Amino acid sequence: MTDNPKHTVTIIPTMKYHDAPAAIEWLCDAFGFEKLLVVPGENGTIAHAQLTFGKGMIMLGSAVDNEFGKLQKTPRDVGGIGTQSPYITVADADAHYRRAVAAGAEIVADIEDQDHGGRAYSCRDPEGHLWNFGTYDPWLLEHVWKTRSNTMDYPNLETLVDSVCARASDSVGAAMSLDPACYDSAALYELECQRIFLREWLCVGHVDQFPGPGDYRCVDLIGEPLVVVHGQDGEIRVLSRVCRHRSVEVVAGAGNITRFVCPYHAWTYALDGQLVAAPHMQNSERFQLSDICLPEFRTEMWEGFVFVNFDADAKPLGERLSGLTELVKRYRVNDMRTVHEKQYDCEWDWKLMVDNFVEAYHHMGSHRETVEPYYPAKGAVSEPFRPEYGVVHMPRNRKAFEEDDEYLPTIDGLNEDERNRLSVITIYPTHLIALTDHALYWLQVLPKAAGRMVLRACLCVPPETVARQDLKELVKEYFDDFLEVNKEDMEVCAAVQRGLRSRFAQSGRLSHLEEPLTHFYRYLALQLGRQNSAQSLRLGRRQRAR
Repeated sequence: MTDNPKHTVTIIPTMKYHDAPAAIEWLCDAFGFEKLLVVPGENGTIAHAQLTFGKGMIMLGSAVDNEFGKLQKTPRDVGGIGTQSPYITVADADAHYRRAVAAGAEIVADIEDQDHGGRAYSCRDPEGHLWNFGTYDPWLLEHVWKTRSNTMDYPNLETLVDSVCARASDSVGAAMSLDPACYDSAALYELECQRIFLREWLCVGHVDQFPGPGDYRCVDLIGEPLVVVHGQDGEIRVLSRVCRHRSVEVVAGAGNITRFVCPYHAWTYALDGQLVAAPHMQNSERFQLSDICLPEFRTEMWEGFVFVNFDADAKPLGERLSGLTELVKRYRVNDMRTVHEKQYDCEWDWKLMVDNFVEAYHHMGSHRETVEPYYPAKGAVSEPFRPEYGVVHMPRNRKAFEEDDEYLPTIDGLNEDERNRLSVITIYPTHLIALTDHALYWLQVLPKAAGRMVLRACLCVPPETVARQDLKELVKEYFDDFLEVNKEDMEVCAAVQRGLRSRFAQSGRLSHLEEPLTHFYRYLALQLGRQNSAQSLRLGRRQRAR
């Protein structure tokens, strides 16, 4: 058995279908499976298929009348009785339920909260196989305690919020880390969604990723399927990518497009979200194309980064970051060009990612050969707390750089301090930036659930570096080092999350070099301690999008 069974699948259900090609398409459409391998058989059958969902997999093939096939029966062959019943963990059971219903799944157990934890439903696919989907995750400490422990109480939501507020009031000398349950509580994550992610400015990209009309990227934020698109009018917008007809996503992935065409019924939208075509709707009463458009959310640019906010009443981003604008102006972040990016599926909490990013203390352990020699932890200096963002400066070890070859040119126009430090910036809650004298790293943190997130890591350089003939060689070596540091962070974050799930995990004393964590805790306390109800939130989207 592996140390982390969520990274290595050791149990894979196998299933048989009379119409396997149709089943594969339906499972992908209705449940969100993805095709990893499909091997065609004779006469339109499927010899073998592998479909993935997160870290899990199913194998399936066509029901055939051979010796092995006689050992397996489909529900159709045995009077509609299920012969097996997979359970699949999802981040948002309600959204998954709606998707399955829209695709025609037969609901046999309606969605509801479960006594053992989480929220779940059960359904049958078109050939009668029984499926169960829910948010209960046996690897989450909260759920483990609920099902196994009769002697220890898992902290409730009120207790967890109180503990965050208590940590926020600690002085640097008396500072403690958060309660371990804060990184694994589904209830706390739901509150974070309501009071942080649905109210705060969240980064969804950089303008250089959308250079011309039609350039788009899909991004999922807190269960909302969005698309960032450069419109024909030059504006970059963030739209819902859910069709206003029957809720199928109108676009996927990234690329260039002239219009969004729903693959279900061919409803067609312009790049500004306006519906421009809907076949055979002339007999529908009071139906007007002009009345319908994809919801558009509040979008602001800051130094080339594209931010979105679901709250129509949120304070403008530019006002909040005016002090930070002054700090980064000589780096010309808005002119930077992305030369490499990589995405990671992460089995740890978003707050843990921020914790790890903001402090230099771990350089001495996790990065003792890659970062510590160049930016020693002991020299790190935190700027005073601000509720909008945090900044830590890490002076470089000039001797180490003199002894090593630098392979990217220095950014023009930086002052002496900027040329000789690494500045780590956190725009709360999830936008992480690292500025050196030659490049910009930024991390896009996309929370998925308690203890789960997606991370997109990007490396950017100035236009003059991009113009160099030896760019490819320069960047490759630099990016290899970048990936090595990322790998070290991935390993330690996964290890911390595993440790936090122990019943013996506890809050620990912090070093003065971990002062940025106390700033982050203060931010969390300010947001989670809000008294106003999430129900009063007014979503920042076009009111005519109905």
